[in-house]
Amino acid sequence: MAKDRLKDTIDHLEALANAGGLVNIKASDIKSFKSLVEGDDKTNNGAVLSLDWSWYNATRPSKIIRHTIRAYLLVSIYNDDLLPANTKAEAVRIKMSTTQWFNAQISQKLSELLGLDDPMNINGILFKSGAAGHGTHRATAVCVRQKHPIVPLMSWLNRRGKTAVVVIDMQSGGDVGQLRKYGDKTVLECQQAVLRKAASMNLVIYDIVIDANDAGGFGPAYDLATASQERKDEIVARQRRPSYAEAATIKTTGVLRNLYTGGLVRHIPKPSHPSFIGTLFAEHLEQDGIESVIVMGYDANQCVKATVFGAPSVTREEGVRMPTAAEVTAEMERNPALSMQQAQKLATPMHTVTDPYTRGLLDRRIDVFTSRSILASGYAPLDQEWTVLAGHR
Repeated sequence: MAKDRLKDTIDHLEALANAGGLVNIKASDIKSFKSLVEGDDKTNNGAVLSLDWSWYNATRPSKIIRHTIRAYLLVSIYNDDLLPANTKAEAVRIKMSTTQWFNAQISQKLSELLGLDDPMNINGILFKSGAAGHGTHRATAVCVRQKHPIVPLMSWLNRRGKTAVVVIDMQSGGDVGQLRKYGDKTVLECQQAVLRKAASMNLVIYDIVIDANDAGGFGPAYDLATASQERKDEIVARQRRPSYAEAATIKTTGVLRNLYTGGLVRHIPKPSHPSFIGTLFAEHLEQDGIESVIVMGYDANQCVKATVFGAPSVTREEGVRMPTAAEVTAEMERNPALSMQQAQKLATPMHTVTDPYTRGLLDRRIDVFTSRSILASGYAPLDQEWTVLAGHR
């Protein structure tokens, strides 16, 4: 029977952590690492961890050292310090190192990878698609902590695929937690830094605001469910013009908007919280060929969360039609204390409507990069959907 190199290596890491052999690394940290590996296999199911050292090789390390070498290689691969194709050459280079050296290296690499040396959560987090959302369940993510804050990461993000910036609901003039500090900068300052970098890279910026009346001159929120393709194409084309964003009556706060690159702004008004309901955001992403996004805005636990992880199906009551004058009169006769508005509400015929699940960015296989430092949530801790960031204020 072929050996399960991947399982053996994870088991060895767990044993090292349980024995206190890895500095500042606990068994729970190894479980987090295991989830990452299971969600994004870079080892060809462990094949790249096979060292192919002959029994007759006099310099073949002991079994325990071979396990430790594989653990070092696995952690190095996921810490982006080693290409999977180079594992055998790296194993030869390091095989005479001491156990203390291996354990110190493994500890440091895991600490960087899992963000254990980033207590303020300034560094970026990559959220990759895990399980798809459906019904009342949002999508889940495989999380990969990055070794650097968002702005330094942006220099190489565009090399891995077309990247854009998504700014969500930063039109509020009130206290949305934008002045809370992470490290030596406020959320707002961190968001400004992202936009300055985006301008220098000429990235697309999706400027999303709640504007039920549509800021771009289309009148009340249009019903995209019944709109023709020609009408949708017209709206998308207009939303891609700088003049559309300039004409908006509801805008992103000026201290962010003034950093936009005009020709690449897609101003997208939405009727409510999820960015994919009542908008053509999905069509913009497709036209721009976007593969990854940097997401920031407010509220991380509502609008931003729905955009990233999807909006669950909801059952609600909806009016069928306006009540007749006779129906309103009958309500007022039954209860003379009612106002006209109250009687109209009670007389309105209702029926139950179930809104389907709306796919978010992860459901659309778009990688999401963000950081606690650019997510405004008032002063509330982040919800459990944010996994590695959950619970952080």
